[in-house]
Amino acid sequence: MAVLRIGGSDIVLDMKTISVSVSEGDYEAFRQAAKESDRSIAQLIREAMARFRASELEARTALRDVPVLPGHRPLGPLPDRSELYDEIFAAKDVSTGSGS
Repeated sequence: MAVLRIGGSDIVLDMKTISVSVSEGDYEAFRQAAKESDRSIAQLIREAMARFRASELEARTALRDVPVLPGHRPLGPLPDRSELYDEIFAAKDVSTGSGS
C-alpha cells in the first residue's frame, strides 16, 4: 500500500472509492468518534472494514487444526465457538456491570 503523508494526514494512493448510505444514527456516531479521535470518518470506516475483513473474511486455521509440539497434546477438550463467545460476553457484562 502506497501512503503519502501531507500535513499530518495519510493519503493512501492505491484505494478504490465507494459510496455507502448509512443511517443518521450511524453517521452521527462515526462523526462524533472521528471528532474525538482527531481522525476522519473515512479513516474510521477503513479501519472497521479492515477489522471485519480480518475477523470474518480471511481464512483462519481452526484451533483444533493447529499442530502441538511433538509429544504434547491439549490438556483437555477444546471448547467450541459458542462456549468461547458465552465466556467472553459474560466477562464483558461483568466488567461493564450490564449483566443480566
